[in-house]
Amino acid sequence: MTTEQKNARRRVTPFRIIVSSILLLIVMVFWALLVGGQIQAQEVISSSMAPTVTKGDRILVLSKDGTDEVKRGEIVMVAPAKDYELPLLKRVLGVPGDTISWIDHAIFVNEQPTRERFEEKGIPNAVAFNSLTLREDEYFVVGDNYGNSFDSTSFGAVTRDRILGRAVYRYAPFSKMGWLTDQ
Repeated sequence: MTTEQKNARRRVTPFRIIVSSILLLIVMVFWALLVGGQIQAQEVISSSMAPTVTKGDRILVLSKDGTDEVKRGEIVMVAPAKDYELPLLKRVLGVPGDTISWIDHAIFVNEQPTRERFEEKGIPNAVAFNSLTLREDEYFVVGDNYGNSFDSTSFGAVTRDRILGRAVYRYAPFSKMGWLTDQ
């Protein structure tokens, strides 16, 4: 390769400057959010959300403030329940105003079935309840792995202030990298 060819490859073009600037800006914004506590990197420590998110996965959690809306179906990080030290990763099943019912070993939201029969998944009938209408700041959260989840079927509804953030992205393992909002 001649010297002219090497210099031509190193030449700075307007396109390279724009692309480099955009990438630098993205990295700076992400770093500011991470340092400022708006984004938290978490390692999943249980299999309660399998198969959606499994033990050992690394995820990004976007912190919620008191004004953020919590939507049904979102995967959220919940502050620890009594006798539990670590935050819980759960899916929002019920939102304020919903009526959650336990009928014949299945959970219904507003009279619509949501899951397979819990009895068949090994969840004890000890968590059975007839009906629960969620108040203005209450949410019903469950793990996707029904047979191995400490969730609202065990400890009841959670208040809005216990929802710490929304899981948005899995960055490891590389083979499963992607947005969690589509799950």
